[in-house]
Amino acid sequence: MNRNESAGITERFVKCIAAGVVWGLVAMGINNLTGVFAFESTLTHNLVSFIFGGVIFSIVSGGILFFAGRLLPFKGYLPKALMVTTFLWLVLRGGGVLLSQMEPHRYHVLTPESIQGFGLAILLGLFIGLFWGQGRLSGRAGA
Repeated sequence: MNRNESAGITERFVKCIAAGVVWGLVAMGINNLTGVFAFESTLTHNLVSFIFGGVIFSIVSGGILFFAGRLLPFKGYLPKALMVTTFLWLVLRGGGVLLSQMEPHRYHVLTPESIQGFGLAILLGLFIGLFWGQGRLSGRAGA
């Protein structure tokens, strides 16, 4: 890996973290407005949890986008990021369905939460695509 590729990875990583933080704040606000699921703790604890979850989801999605970006059928970061986050959400939702089949008393599919989660996954893809499209990244590999 040369110096430019290393700088590109670092810049993308930082932009994924920023997108995840923004997503965590927006996701918490959206859930507060919709009331789809009840908050389980204090505002501070929930804020940290939503931001941390957003950063992890964003870094994983960004990693997939970075390594598989050239293989995806779209041009540009935005449609690729939307595809990656949507696909990752579908995989996680599929895992949730499997868990609900194995232990239905502990895990159960709730349609409103699933719909909100799908919308939030699309929103994260939008944030990642927009953040990656800003600045020096537009001319780099993967787009």
